[in-house]
Amino acid sequence: MSGIGEPISTLAYVANTRVWSSPASGTPVGYSVIPAAGRRYPAMTSRQLMDHVLDTCGLRPGASRITGLDASTVEDHSRDRLAEAGLVLGTSEAFEPSASLRLGRMLTR
Repeated sequence: MSGIGEPISTLAYVANTRVWSSPASGTPVGYSVIPAAGRRYPAMTSRQLMDHVLDTCGLRPGASRITGLDASTVEDHSRDRLAEAGLVLGTSEAFEPSASLRLGRMLTR
Protein backbone atom coordinates (compact mmCIF):
# COMPACT_ATOMS: atom_id res chain seq x y z
CA MET A 1 0.00 0.00 0.00
CA SER A 2 1.37 3.38 -0.90
CA GLY A 3 2.15 5.80 1.87
CA ILE A 4 2.89 3.22 4.54
CA GLY A 5 6.57 2.89 3.74
CA GLU A 6 6.82 -0.80 4.59
CA PRO A 7 5.43 -4.05 3.22
CA ILE A 8 2.27 -5.51 4.70
CA SER A 9 0.94 -9.06 4.75
CA THR A 10 -2.46 -9.41 3.14
CA LEU A 11 -4.76 -11.75 4.99
CA ALA A 12 -7.48 -11.90 2.34
CA TYR A 13 -9.02 -10.10 -0.60
CA VAL A 14 -12.61 -9.12 0.16
CA ALA A 15 -15.34 -7.78 -2.10
CA ASN A 16 -18.89 -6.72 -1.42
CA THR A 17 -20.27 -9.01 -4.10
CA ARG A 18 -21.16 -12.62 -4.60
CA VAL A 19 -18.27 -14.97 -5.38
CA TRP A 20 -18.48 -17.75 -7.96
CA SER A 21 -17.61 -21.20 -6.63
CA SER A 22 -16.39 -23.96 -8.91
CA PRO A 23 -18.82 -26.88 -9.18
CA ALA A 24 -15.78 -29.19 -9.32
CA SER A 25 -14.22 -28.09 -6.02
CA GLY A 26 -17.13 -26.33 -4.30
CA THR A 27 -14.79 -23.41 -3.56
CA PRO A 28 -13.86 -20.09 -5.12
CA VAL A 29 -10.87 -20.12 -7.48
CA GLY A 30 -7.86 -17.90 -6.86
CA TYR A 31 -5.68 -16.26 -9.48
CA SER A 32 -2.27 -17.92 -9.53
CA VAL A 33 -0.63 -14.62 -10.49
CA ILE A 34 -1.39 -13.39 -6.95
CA PRO A 35 1.11 -15.09 -4.65
CA ALA A 36 -0.37 -16.69 -1.55
CA ALA A 37 0.92 -18.89 1.24
CA GLY A 38 -1.42 -21.42 2.77
CA ARG A 39 -4.03 -21.05 0.06
CA ARG A 40 -6.98 -23.36 0.73
CA TYR A 41 -8.55 -23.40 -2.71
CA PRO A 42 -7.32 -23.94 -6.28
CA ALA A 43 -5.47 -21.22 -8.13
CA MET A 44 -5.45 -20.81 -11.91
CA THR A 45 -4.32 -18.39 -14.59
CA SER A 46 -7.10 -16.37 -16.19
CA ARG A 47 -7.00 -18.62 -19.25
CA GLN A 48 -7.17 -21.77 -17.13
CA LEU A 49 -10.09 -20.30 -15.19
CA MET A 50 -11.97 -19.50 -18.40
CA ASP A 51 -11.43 -23.07 -19.65
CA HIS A 52 -12.49 -24.41 -16.24
CA VAL A 53 -15.73 -22.38 -16.24
CA LEU A 54 -16.58 -23.34 -19.82
CA ASP A 55 -16.00 -27.03 -19.11
CA THR A 56 -17.39 -27.48 -15.59
CA CYS A 57 -20.52 -25.45 -16.32
CA GLY A 58 -21.11 -27.08 -19.71
CA LEU A 59 -20.87 -23.74 -21.50
CA ARG A 60 -18.22 -24.56 -24.11
CA PRO A 61 -20.61 -25.83 -26.85
CA GLY A 62 -22.91 -22.80 -26.50
CA ALA A 63 -20.02 -20.34 -26.35
CA SER A 64 -18.47 -21.97 -29.42
CA ARG A 65 -21.76 -21.77 -31.32
CA ILE A 66 -22.32 -18.10 -30.42
CA THR A 67 -18.76 -16.94 -31.08
CA GLY A 68 -18.01 -19.20 -34.02
CA LEU A 69 -14.79 -20.30 -32.33
CA ASP A 70 -13.59 -23.90 -32.15
CA ALA A 71 -14.79 -26.01 -29.25
CA SER A 72 -11.25 -26.57 -27.99
CA THR A 73 -8.44 -24.18 -27.21
CA VAL A 74 -5.46 -23.95 -29.48
CA GLU A 75 -2.04 -23.37 -27.98
CA ASP A 76 -1.00 -20.90 -30.65
CA HIS A 77 0.30 -17.44 -29.92
CA SER A 78 0.60 -14.47 -32.27
CA ARG A 79 4.06 -13.61 -30.96
CA ASP A 80 5.37 -17.08 -31.87
CA ARG A 81 3.96 -16.81 -35.41
CA LEU A 82 5.41 -13.33 -35.87
CA ALA A 83 8.81 -14.44 -34.53
CA GLU A 84 8.89 -17.36 -37.00
CA ALA A 85 8.28 -14.83 -39.80
CA GLY A 86 11.08 -12.59 -38.49
CA LEU A 87 8.63 -9.80 -37.63
CA VAL A 88 9.39 -9.37 -33.90
CA LEU A 89 11.81 -6.66 -32.83
CA GLY A 90 14.47 -7.47 -30.30
CA THR A 91 14.76 -5.37 -27.15
CA SER A 92 17.59 -3.21 -28.48
CA GLU A 93 15.75 -2.60 -31.78
CA ALA A 94 12.55 -1.67 -29.96
CA PHE A 95 14.15 0.78 -27.52
CA GLU A 96 17.07 1.99 -29.66
CA PRO A 97 15.87 1.69 -33.25
CA SER A 98 18.18 2.32 -36.15
CA ALA A 99 17.67 5.56 -38.09
CA SER A 100 15.75 3.67 -40.79
CA LEU A 101 13.07 2.69 -38.26
CA ARG A 102 12.61 6.12 -36.66
CA LEU A 103 9.46 8.12 -37.27
CA GLY A 104 11.30 11.27 -38.32
CA ARG A 105 12.95 9.49 -41.25
CA MET A 106 9.64 8.00 -42.34
CA LEU A 107 7.98 11.44 -42.39
CA THR A 108 10.64 12.92 -44.68
CA ARG A 109 10.21 10.38 -47.44
